[in-house]
Amino acid sequence: MFLIAVLLISPVMSQAPVFPPLATGIPPGQLQEIIFIRNWPLDITKNNLIAELPFMGKEYKVSFELFINEWASAPYENVIHIGLGRDADNYGDRTPAVWLNNAKFLHISSSVSGNNNNYYNTKINLEKEKWIKIDISQTLRDGKYIYEVSVNDVILHTLENNRPEQFGPVKVFAGNNFQATARGKIGNLSIFTKKVMKYMLFKNPK
Repeated sequence: MFLIAVLLISPVMSQAPVFPPLATGIPPGQLQEIIFIRNWPLDITKNNLIAELPFMGKEYKVSFELFINEWASAPYENVIHIGLGRDADNYGDRTPAVWLNNAKFLHISSSVSGNNNNYYNTKINLEKEKWIKIDISQTLRDGKYIYEVSVNDVILHTLENNRPEQFGPVKVFAGNNFQATARGKIGNLSIFTKKVMKYMLFKNPK
């Protein structure tokens, strides 16, 4: 059985949804794909839990837009943090997470190749008070899991993850509880992830 849960968040919801509210009676362990969409702007605030998902698979794509109201004053101000719940204590605590640095670049971290904090700093000029499109993905290509970061549809960073894992359950924060929060908004947030399908091959008896 191949089960997909799609969650379209409504602005009238008052608390973080626990997945899957639209898949009544389906145990989370039976879900194969998750599509999470929250497409209206929301302020980045401290410890702002917006969703809990049963898993983040080996393949995923996290897409959102960032609107910077003010440049960061602290070295690292959190924008979004997806993970198991701690800062970077365990493999899977960042999968992925994004910060705005006071030097006006994005600090993007994820659990890659056994490193709890495999990070990349963007080397492009960011603009304040303008929507910035950010995509972070991990996909299976020719038998290898490729981790990739792009900003405004330009690929900036590509890396093979030689230790991909499925993590779960994961929490989604628009502003974590570990660092200062960026002064801005995120919009058009979407998270897609899927489990690895396992197939069994049977040989016909002669």
